[in-house]
Amino acid sequence: MKEQWVITVDNEIKGNLIESSHIAYQNGCDLLTDAKLLYDNSRYARAAALSILSEEEFSKAFMLFICGHQHRWDSVIYNGIKDHGPKQAVVEGMPRYFNWIETNIASVAKMNQFSFIPAIPSLIPSPDTLSELFTSVKKEFMDQKQRDKYKQNLTYVDIDKKAKVSNDPKKVKKEDADKSIKRAERFQKIIDMLYEYFDSPSNLKAPFR
Repeated sequence: MKEQWVITVDNEIKGNLIESSHIAYQNGCDLLTDAKLLYDNSRYARAAALSILSEEEFSKAFMLFICGHQHRWDSVIYNGIKDHGPKQAVVEGMPRYFNWIETNIASVAKMNQFSFIPAIPSLIPSPDTLSELFTSVKKEFMDQKQRDKYKQNLTYVDIDKKAKVSNDPKKVKKEDADKSIKRAERFQKIIDMLYEYFDSPSNLKAPFR
């Protein structure tokens, strides 16, 4: 059984979490750039595989950044960023998160029509809302680990019991790689929005809504 622990998030740990988030983000950007280079050279399976790796790094950056600002650092999170399943589950939940952002911004914009002092829409859900956003997709995705299986198929030749090739990465199509890259780019934009939001001093003073 893995050791369970919780560390109090003081200024030093928070700084480490934020810094590590940015380093993971930059690595995700580099992986995505490499994926596009491979794509441009018709190496579609490798391009798609690297785009998934970039997703995982963006997911790690997201988790670390949220933990820094919600003052949470424990063995559950630590083990989660070491495992592909939870990170890919966060990626799977991103469309729901993005929908939440759009709904929240629209709601605040409507409220501001009747206010002399405009409210600032938050890009960070409350811990309970964030948990609700990802609970169902985590359970479904971590049980099946579909994305991890797909990544394996992009990288390795697989053989069936009759010794015939059942998976050949060379058969990955251009549109499959294109879809994977665009998916990673969308997640990259969400992290960009997250960082930009916290770069604003006025937003940092506002509570999570």
